[in-house]
Amino acid sequence: MSELDDFEARLKRDLRRVDAPEGFADRVMQRVPASRQGRLLSFPIAVTKARHWMAVAAVLLVAVVLGFGVHHVEQVDRQRQLQAQEQAKAREAAQQFALAMQVTGRTLFVVQQRIDQAGTKTSR
Repeated sequence: MSELDDFEARLKRDLRRVDAPEGFADRVMQRVPASRQGRLLSFPIAVTKARHWMAVAAVLLVAVVLGFGVHHVEQVDRQRQLQAQEQAKAREAAQQFALAMQVTGRTLFVVQQRIDQAGTKTSR
């Protein structure tokens, strides 16, 4: 058996459950002052109070998680709106560019025709 196994065995032996001696609870209660005995919580009440606080903690946790969830959804929605606005601006810029190219193309066509006409007049 290794040293670690030895240690674990001793630890299990020393920490095993041992029943309280007969009358132990009565002797403890006799030592508690009478003024405090009414204020001591019995086990079911203590468990009920612990469950109460666990329920409060669970409700608070759910509220925090929902709050972060709502915030995240709003943030994603805001990002989608910004992306939609940027895409609309990009489409408008593309349309303006296409129109500018059409105007430029027509202008160049007219200029080319005038150059061609001027060249034919001078060559005659």
